Amino acid sequence: MLTPEPAPIRVTEPFALSIAFCPPQAAAAVERIEVDASMPMHRHGMNYRASIRRDGIGRYRADGLLLHMPGLWRFELVLHAGGVREPLSAELELR
Repeated sequence: MLTPEPAPIRVTEPFALSIAFCPPQAAAAVERIEVDASMPMHRHGMNYRASIRRDGIGRYRADGLLLHMPGLWRFELVLHAGGVREPLSAELELR
């Protein structure tokens, strides 16, 4: 689950993502995550790199995100657990 803070996300305003994985047993195996966002139609990403910290078992917080223009954005998360790299994504239409 991804929860933006503050919500809703607004163009050119910094925000954070609260990230939660379920079930807790699987989440405990996560060694690290990567977070990024890109605009598939424009073939570019954010101008900023998020800092990520663990915020409890199965919970992370990504700070320092900023979407600099309206349009379709794809959030890309990569979970690293047990030597396996698993990509996940979610999309947001930002107006």
